[in-house]
Amino acid sequence: MNVVLALRLTLGQPGTAAIEPRRRLARAELDGARAGVDRDRGWIKKNNEPARPMPRAQLAVEKEALYVTKVASLRPLHDKEFQLTTLGHSLFHGQDVVGLRVRCAGHDDVRLYFDTETWLLVKAEAEVPSPEDGEDTTLELFPAQYRKVHDVKEPTRIALRYGERTLRRVSPLGG
Repeated sequence: MNVVLALRLTLGQPGTAAIEPRRRLARAELDGARAGVDRDRGWIKKNNEPARPMPRAQLAVEKEALYVTKVASLRPLHDKEFQLTTLGHSLFHGQDVVGLRVRCAGHDDVRLYFDTETWLLVKAEAEVPSPEDGEDTTLELFPAQYRKVHDVKEPTRIALRYGERTLRRVSPLGG
């Protein structure tokens, strides 16, 4: 079976998807704890405690989570370093989806799953090393509640799950 998947990649307003090349900083907050990643350094701050360096194993997981999130945005997929192959049709929570494998040197493959009716991303997943034992564990990202922003449908909710634990739910558009 051959599946042809055409993606329209739209960045919206000029500059809205720009990443400042000198500084790549990401922050997250969960249950009163804050974490940040800046290139090869990370930090964790819980409640009123002083910030402490993030352990290397956790930093590796956080960096892969950021990579999966970047791929799930679909914006970088037009770059030549990404190789795309179809995975065929399957079911996800009772809905028909089509999968796409994304390969990029230096990272594990990311699998993207699109609803075949709306063609919106419903799931992204990758295998990442566990900070506890180094064994691969599935990292999943679930975008939901899409709304139109600059003529592009963007998720207003994203759930991130690592193994059996839901790590965080975020609202990238403040929705």
